[in-house]
Amino acid sequence: MSQLCRMTPKNCKINTQRLIRKLALEVLSPYNTPESIGTTYRVYSDDAILRRRRNAGLEWVVRSRGVEFVDPTTGIAVTAHLCDYVSE
Repeated sequence: MSQLCRMTPKNCKINTQRLIRKLALEVLSPYNTPESIGTTYRVYSDDAILRRRRNAGLEWVVRSRGVEFVDPTTGIAVTAHLCDYVSE
């Protein structure tokens, strides 16, 4: 995946974890060491990402060095609780 994206493996792993936190990716099956099968991800469409974020309460952001989801009334950072939203 890092070669396809023209990233170093470390940067690819960091960006993948960020996309998972932003509900754009989902791990379907983890890396299988005995069989040397890589991690399998589900990649969501733009509409599905927005729906998943809305269901998880992740609609408002503060942009600085990255994106931080915040509560619109308090400005306090919030994170996605994967069990709090309805998956497709």
